[in-house]
Amino acid sequence: MKYLLYLLLPFATLCSAQTDTVIFETAEDAITHYFEGLTENKFSKVLEACAVNEIAENFDFAFNVQTMGNMMMLEPSPAPSNYPFYAELNKVQIASAIARQVKFFSLALLSATELNSLPIMNVNEASTAAFIEQVNPESLAGIELKSIAIPNQEATEKDFYLQISSRVAQTYGADEASERVALFSFENDLYFIGFRLLRYGNSWKILSQDSPLAASEPTGTPKKITPEEFDALISGN
Repeated sequence: MKYLLYLLLPFATLCSAQTDTVIFETAEDAITHYFEGLTENKFSKVLEACAVNEIAENFDFAFNVQTMGNMMMLEPSPAPSNYPFYAELNKVQIASAIARQVKFFSLALLSATELNSLPIMNVNEASTAAFIEQVNPESLAGIELKSIAIPNQEATEKDFYLQISSRVAQTYGADEASERVALFSFENDLYFIGFRLLRYGNSWKILSQDSPLAASEPTGTPKKITPEEFDALISGN
């Protein structure tokens, strides 16, 4: 265990240093900063837009168990945040989840191969070399953020959704929870990804790069979309 902490705690320190010094007055500001981290190939900047420290130190473990009705979610959920030891481990876990989504986003957008949770079969030295060349992250500089909006606005006004959002906020020790979708262009195509966000005091931070309301990919991979489809996604029609 001591060796594990020796490996993990420097990463936890990085997470702490990069996430609690930047204030985002709107959800849109946080998402814009997130995209800047992608296009500049700076994962530290991506983390600045995310609620790593806030979740790690404020996660309400007891309320989460009460909401879920069991503790089977123990492994994917953060540990009780009232212990500094677990709060440090939580930071690593949360940042790692964000890193996984950023990785899937980047590889899926840049690769000519369709990526999913299944292994890619029938590969050889040439195809592997081609894949490595395709996914050069410097190409992410070609991303152009077009629009950020609340998905399915009609649904967000219903009591059922408001109750769910309130529970999400309480689970993560936040004041408010919300969702957004971001439309962006890359190499003459339009894509969208979703975001779940939390407000702590006067600052919005990203919880995760996915939106259940928008049915975006939980892995973080982008989906192609047309302007008309994006408008429908926002309105909920």
